[in-house]
Formats: sequence, C-alpha cells, structure tokens
Amino acid sequence: MSDHAQLDETEIWREVATLERELLHDPAVRPRLAAALLAVADGCRSMTRNQVLEITSAVQLETCERAASRVLQLRLEDESVNGRARALLAEVELGKRWSWRPGVLPVLLAAVAVCVGLGGAAYGGINGSVALVAVAAVVSSVVLLLLVVVNRRQNWQVRANLVESSVWRPGI
Repeated sequence: MSDHAQLDETEIWREVATLERELLHDPAVRPRLAAALLAVADGCRSMTRNQVLEITSAVQLETCERAASRVLQLRLEDESVNGRARALLAEVELGKRWSWRPGVLPVLLAAVAVCVGLGGAAYGGINGSVALVAVAAVVSSVVLLLLVVVNRRQNWQVRANLVESSVWRPGI
C-alpha cells in the first residue's frame, strides 16, 4: 500500500489541491499529481478481505471517475499510469450501466403484465370496448414501468451487494 493510501481522505484531497496549484507554475509536478489522484481513487474505494478494491457507493463511483479523468487530462508519457486511469474509468463506466435484478420473479411478473395487457386489449377489441382496450394498455404499461424501475440497478450497486459481506475496509 502506498503512503498516499494510508492518509485519510481529506488529507489526500488536500495534497491533490496543493499539487494542482503547484502545477500552474511547474509542469514537472504532473507525475506526482497523477500519483496523488490515483491514491485518492484507491483510498476512497472499499477493500475486501482478499485485498481487492471495490466501488460500493455512488460517492466512490464519482470520486474514481473524477480522479481517473483528471489523470488522463494530464497527458502523461507514463503508459502504466495512463493505463491504470483508463482501467479505472472503464470500471466506472461499467459500474454506471444498468442491469436487471437477478431472479425469476421480476421476469415472470413482467410476462404476466404483458399477457394481462394484451389479453385485456384483445378482449376489449372483440367486444368493441375502446375504454377496456385503453385501460388494459395503460394499466399494463404502468405495471411494466414500475417493474423496471424497481428491478433495475446500476452494476456498481449489484456488485456492492455481492461483496458486502467480504468488505474489510469500507471506503467513503
């Protein structure tokens, strides 16, 4: 673990702010600034018992994105640093993607909502009831919307739930 990772979070950001001010006068500070930014990203994430850093909160996600983006803006010649920043940014982008909550029940409920909506619309159509067709369409659409809102999660949330029991050091 680096010296930066052992500092508390406010101290690391203070160091980044100091290096940002120094950068205005001395471009040679860029590698130290990049190291401090990557240390912020490492320090803010939760660590599992297996010493794996995991994003387990929205604040961590935003902090990692901010730090990695800033490192890439520095345009360092050191590809290992740029590679770490790109990998972190890729982890953030993957974490921001939405996924369906695992399980059969949400899919089954969605299928039932679609069937009920189509069945109600068909029944209303056969009987010449425009009102029944409209009600069936609206009700099934609202049920589907609620199912999607309740059962989709960003990938970082799904991952955070999976590793929750193995977190050894929680991040910010």
